[in-house]
This record gives sequence, C-alpha cells and structure tokens, in this order.
Amino acid sequence: RDGEGVSSIVANLARYMAEKKTFGNILVIDGNLQHPVLHGEFGVQISPGLTDVLTEKSDLSQSVQKTTMENLSIIPSGSPLSDASGIIEQNKFSAILDTIGQAYDCILIDSPPLLVSPDATSLAISSDTTFLIIQAYRIQWEVAERTKLHLQENHCSIGGAILNRARQVIREWIYKRL
Repeated sequence: RDGEGVSSIVANLARYMAEKKTFGNILVIDGNLQHPVLHGEFGVQISPGLTDVLTEKSDLSQSVQKTTMENLSIIPSGSPLSDASGIIEQNKFSAILDTIGQAYDCILIDSPPLLVSPDATSLAISSDTTFLIIQAYRIQWEVAERTKLHLQENHCSIGGAILNRARQVIREWIYKRL
C-alpha cells in the first residue's frame, strides 16, 4: 500500500515522544481499520482491539496492550471485519476517549484517508486536534483543500499540515561546504 504515510508518522512520533519522555503515558490507537499496520509496528497482537470494543466483544481495558517501551501503549485495530468501513460511530469513539483519556497524557490516533472512509471523520470529530498528512507530488492541491474544508465543516480543530515524502534537492556547491 502506498498511502500518505500516516501510520508511519504516528508510529515514529509515538516512539520519539516515549523515548524522550515528553509526555508521561502515551497511547496509540489504530483507527485505520481497512489497512491496520500499527500492531505489527509495535509487536503486539491485532486483537483484542478497537473493533472488539466497538462491537462489544471485548472490554476497553482488555484492548489496551503494552509495547516494549514503558510509557507507550496501543489499542490495535482489533479483529478483522468483513466490512469495517463506517463502524466507528463518533459518539461511541468519543466515549472511549473520555473513558481512557484520564489515564494518558497524550493519545495519537491513526486514521484512514479522510475523503475515503467515514470512520476518519468520526475519529477527527472526536479528537482534540487533527493534522493533515499530505503526500508530496501525489495529492493535488484541490483534494487537500477539500479535505481541509470537510474538517472545518465538521468543526474539527486543525493543528496543521505535514507534507510527507517531500524531496529536497541540495545543490552540489552546498554539499561541498558540509
């Protein structure tokens, strides 16, 4: 899969913050139910996880898994569903965040592409702040603008945009000075 790189950015940011101890306890939630990868990134089981909590097959406390880093936990995507699209209801997810939010200083949420999955909108509405991840040279300006407008129409707080996979060309004369 050649996406925008949201999962990689979430995983790397979580690891960095846990390593630097910029926050006390950090939780990562894999909300990308169509293409979950964070369980593999952190070496945990895929379930129990978010889908299990949403379908009431598992308690929230059972779905939180510790990683190898002492202050970093994850709620993986959960048991695969035949059609996971649209399973994340905004009210249910907000209740999950309210319940678990008291135990964590920072919660990072991986999400599918906003204009492709209704789950992404539910995740963004429930979150305090949303960052747009835009893959350089692939996403057209109009699509990025439409995504931003969609978030604004749903009263989501946009923290900024991250331009991912941008190529910086350094001229030869600069290399010589390094």
